Amino acid sequence: MSVGTEITYGASMQPDKGWEEYLDDGWDRSAVVEEAKHFPQLRFQAESEQRPHKVSFHLEKDKAGNVVEELRSKLQQRGLKAKVIYSGGYDLDILPERAGKGQAMAYLLRQFKEQSGSPPKHTLACGDSGNDAELFEVDGAYGVIVSNAMEELVEWHRAHHSTDHVFRATKRCAGGIIEAINHFKFGPQ
Repeated sequence: MSVGTEITYGASMQPDKGWEEYLDDGWDRSAVVEEAKHFPQLRFQAESEQRPHKVSFHLEKDKAGNVVEELRSKLQQRGLKAKVIYSGGYDLDILPERAGKGQAMAYLLRQFKEQSGSPPKHTLACGDSGNDAELFEVDGAYGVIVSNAMEELVEWHRAHHSTDHVFRATKRCAGGIIEAINHFKFGPQ
């Protein structure tokens, strides 16, 4: 839902102010929206999908190639520190350059280490779509791609197959996660 643009804690969903400040650097949501309006192929997602550090659209797959590249270029030309993530053959998110699932996980791992004095022993990232790929590039974390993953993530895995810390599960959803826990020997021994 937030694609790594929000970190919250507890039942009250208290936002991590440090993460928000980190994402604010170079982020101008209004300017991003203004630039995106030049692309009639983009259709805003529901208001419930919009976030302070995420602007979300729908974009048909057959129009994506040209639009994604041109949009990236326009944002860069304007000097905006933003990145464009297209996933699922339909969803396009524009985030601060520093945002994303992988960056959020790396931030949390650093926070854990600072507070406890050592990194967590086992961190397992689970993914099923292309916007999850950066999770598998975080140092110190293992990953599982569940069997029901979208083709874009399966293709990423094929291109990065030498990654021993990423497991391609044969089971779908939670079954694939349990399979990975056993594969990496994270469970009770």
